Amino acid sequence: MLFFYNYLILLRVWQERNPKVPENQKELVFALFERSLALFEHAVDQAVAADLTARAKLERILHYVYLDLRGVHTLLQLLSQNVDLRMSLGKKKGQLRDRLEKCKEQLRMIIEEGKAKGIFDPTLSTGLMLSAFMSALMLNRQERLTAGEQLSAEELVTQIGHILFEGFCR
Repeated sequence: MLFFYNYLILLRVWQERNPKVPENQKELVFALFERSLALFEHAVDQAVAADLTARAKLERILHYVYLDLRGVHTLLQLLSQNVDLRMSLGKKKGQLRDRLEKCKEQLRMIIEEGKAKGIFDPTLSTGLMLSAFMSALMLNRQERLTAGEQLSAEELVTQIGHILFEGFCR
């Protein structure tokens, strides 16, 4: 039931953005993934440009992905449930890889800035910190993470941020 509901949401978003009907489910998912990536790029660009500490910039991105960009989580759920969609998206990933790499490079610069200013522990590997942050952004099964605890989305973001950033700090 949840899959069907998520699919209807994705189809509605597609129809709002595109006058033509998608030829198939793969085209729809790719277009929506591309749109979500564009929104993520915008969020990263805004955080980079903001006059905030490195931690506050990363917290802003984390907050945005979990609370404002819920479509990404819906897409990730769809992809995790449908191997065929995941494979066809993989075939087109070259088109998206450069854009995602640019975002990752900006995140790397934020982490390096935090290490240089003493906000983050300079002895930790930047690559490992980036990987941990990206993994936190991709957690798409909130119900597994909060089983029986009834955490709100805001509480989930706060706790993930605490785990990440207290581990990053000195």
